[in-house]
Amino acid sequence: MKSKLLAWFAHVSVKYNKAVLIIGLGFTIACGVISEQLVIKANMKDLMPQSHPTVKGYNEMTENFEAASNVIITALGKTEDLKKFADEVAPKIEKLDQYVYRVSYKVNRDFLRKHALMLIKTKNLKTAVSSYEHLGLKEYINGINDNFEETYIVDDEGISSSERENNAITSLDGIKVWLKTMHDFLTARDTTEENARIAVDNMLLGEEYLMSPKKDMVLITAFPKFTTDDIDRSTLLINEINEIIYATADKYDGIEKVGIAGSMALIVEENKALSEDSNFTSLLAFILIIVTFIISFRMWSSPLLAGISLIVGIIWTTGFATLLVGHLNIMTSIFGVILIGLGIDFNIHVISGYLENRSAGMNNTDALKTTFAKAGGGILVGAFTTSLAFFSLMVTQNAGMKEFGLISGAGVLFTMLASFTVLPAMLAFQDISRRRKILKLKKKLATLPYQNPEFEKLKVRLEKKTRKQEKLKTPSFQLLGVLSEKIKKQPVLYLSLALALTVLTILRGKEIEFNYDFMSLEPPGLTSVAMQDSLIEKFNTSPDIVFVSANTMEQSRVIAEEAKDVPRIGLTSSISDFVPSEKQHKERVPYLSQIRKYLDENKADTLTENEVDELIEQLYRLEDNVIELAQMAFTGGQDRLDEKAEEIIGDPDVPANERMRMVEELTQLIQDDPQRAVKAFNLFQRHYEPHLRATAISMSATGRITLDSIPEDILSQYISKDGSQFLVTMFPKEQIWNLNFLESFSAQMQQIDQQITGTPIIYYILIMLIGKDGSIAAILTLIVVLLLLTLDFKSLKASMLTMIPLILGTIWMVGIMKMVGIKLNLLNVMGLPLIIGIAIDYGVHIMHRFKIEGIGRLKSIFNSTGKAVVLTSITTFLAFGALGFSSHRGLASLGMTLAIGIVTILLATLVVLPALLSITNKKSNNQI
Repeated sequence: MKSKLLAWFAHVSVKYNKAVLIIGLGFTIACGVISEQLVIKANMKDLMPQSHPTVKGYNEMTENFEAASNVIITALGKTEDLKKFADEVAPKIEKLDQYVYRVSYKVNRDFLRKHALMLIKTKNLKTAVSSYEHLGLKEYINGINDNFEETYIVDDEGISSSERENNAITSLDGIKVWLKTMHDFLTARDTTEENARIAVDNMLLGEEYLMSPKKDMVLITAFPKFTTDDIDRSTLLINEINEIIYATADKYDGIEKVGIAGSMALIVEENKALSEDSNFTSLLAFILIIVTFIISFRMWSSPLLAGISLIVGIIWTTGFATLLVGHLNIMTSIFGVILIGLGIDFNIHVISGYLENRSAGMNNTDALKTTFAKAGGGILVGAFTTSLAFFSLMVTQNAGMKEFGLISGAGVLFTMLASFTVLPAMLAFQDISRRRKILKLKKKLATLPYQNPEFEKLKVRLEKKTRKQEKLKTPSFQLLGVLSEKIKKQPVLYLSLALALTVLTILRGKEIEFNYDFMSLEPPGLTSVAMQDSLIEKFNTSPDIVFVSANTMEQSRVIAEEAKDVPRIGLTSSISDFVPSEKQHKERVPYLSQIRKYLDENKADTLTENEVDELIEQLYRLEDNVIELAQMAFTGGQDRLDEKAEEIIGDPDVPANERMRMVEELTQLIQDDPQRAVKAFNLFQRHYEPHLRATAISMSATGRITLDSIPEDILSQYISKDGSQFLVTMFPKEQIWNLNFLESFSAQMQQIDQQITGTPIIYYILIMLIGKDGSIAAILTLIVVLLLLTLDFKSLKASMLTMIPLILGTIWMVGIMKMVGIKLNLLNVMGLPLIIGIAIDYGVHIMHRFKIEGIGRLKSIFNSTGKAVVLTSITTFLAFGALGFSSHRGLASLGMTLAIGIVTILLATLVVLPALLSITNKKSNNQI
């Protein structure tokens, strides 16, 4: 059946070459048009099975909640320039209303002015009451100290949670501004009422802008009207925002760096890098292979025809991928390079055999039939074993592997089909055209008298073309035959050397490490990655959020409260942060009423010279409290809080007489001129007291906060578009790409709620799936290949002999990876099952030829088929080597892994296989 099919291919391709070419061209054009719709999806969730509950939950969240998908614009620099930058950029981005719902970069102070004190936890509110008993400067600082000590120093909770740490940072920030304003009034630097009002707002409401604790980074968050699945609109939005922020940043000298963080920006940048990598590596691989082909065959026409056949097969595959999948992911984006390395092999075997037969004097039809008879079976089996190896990936749960297996498996068959149809038709057409030119020259020569001056020129041309037609060149690798003969004579020696290498590589391969840091696989220099690192450093929070929805607000409150006590979470937010429960409201009303009573009844007494020492005492008490808080932060490893405290008390590593201490400097100025200090502070008090009183009265409103009273910019972050679900978002405290942190974080999230989803959870599940699926795929590939070879060879012995070099070469590959410092990762681990399907061809071709000719013709087999095997391995190596030049480091590592595997398995095939054949076939005429 197989031989008849191959003979039919040869017959049709030669006799109906024009028809075959026309049909092939039409099919290629159709596939090319279809392929225009193919897009790349670089989202990590696209590597997951889309039916997985975590992925389904993620998709539902991003569809139903505005806040589940965002673009984070970040800027680093000087505080005042950052604020001006944000004020200018935010309105410009808001004008992109075809892309974004809204932009957020400030705290909603209007809402806080009405309800801030009602939103404070009951225990903290109780301790805060004393702060409002007296509004005179000395008494107010005393109240701050009382509140500070009860909240952070005396309380057993201290700064144990991320929430309390963040609150402490906000408090210190307000204190710092308050002390700075006192200094401004004392030195007459800025004694305006506006300066005093700013100090009050910072003390009561916190920083207005979304800034880092050190005020050296500002965040602007845009909420898109679409998800990252819409890669076209995502790209347009990111490009528009980049144009805005870079043009605006140029206006401010204090802006050091700007960029976009978050998943949408990363996906857009990664998508661009993958597209560029795919185009560049495919072109590089194609050029390298064709040049190698031309040099090896010492001609240019046949290699170019092989290149055309290869391109045709890849275009067919692209059309197939568009129709069946519709997109490419991180893994499938390299299918072009894979097929260039594999598909050219079929063309090499066809052209090598064809030229060999033509140079032996056969006509084109006989040459092609003989080629298909000798090499066609090996091509068929090799193609089917490779494609089935790819197709075996489809049994995995990993969507990336599934799609890669489907597209690459189909691509192998399409490129093989092109080598059996388009390539032979082109070779036949080329031969027929060449013969027609020769006949035309002969006829013309026959009509010319030999005395004609043109006669000799035509004769020379005719002889040249005839020689070229009748004696086609073919490369000869005699060294392979010589090597096989030497191995045949001393098989035990060579097998012993192979065994020693196997033991060595097993010992080294056992130590190979797995790199779980996905960011380290990204192209270097991605702005989104750099800005994300800066964001984590400045805010101690990762933008890779996890989230869960609740059916009721009370359910969201329970989840949020539990999440706030989880050490691995840097920040938790939900609508319950803005809507106290009925119980909480009742508990807080008495304290709010007491605060309002104080504010209604007390008066701010003016400061006298007799009270200066008491004021200084309270300032030093405040400094002591900050020092104690700094020590707690240092012991607990809370660096951001420690650094914020140092802005007030100075760096403890610097000698006391050299470091900047706000309280020390302020008290020294007071002591230098107490009269001036009293006058300045009373002016400060007259400016701040009315605003402080009015703001605190407003903030202590006792009315119930309901959803109807929440501003839209807050409400839309936590309520689904249909109003039926409530979102709880949780931000990891560290980079999620550390496996130990990710494992612990994921476990803690699952304990909170089984429905929690988000990038960290998806990534953790993906790691587990790839580790499991990679092993399954490798084992399944081995089984499939063994079964197919056994069916083809009709001999288990022949199948096992063919696979032994493959297995040994794979072991050598892993050991060498360890030796050269290549770690396994989420992408190159796929190389283990792939190399089995890719490199099995080497042994298949030699074994097919061996079954025909036997051990006595071992030298001839390796001179002929071995030559084609080496050429195909070189071209495959070049293709994967080109992939090693990818800017995407994960894909580059996959290319390097496969390139190493090609070399090791080729070596095992050329050395181990002839030794095994020699031992198992003692008689020269014995065949398996």
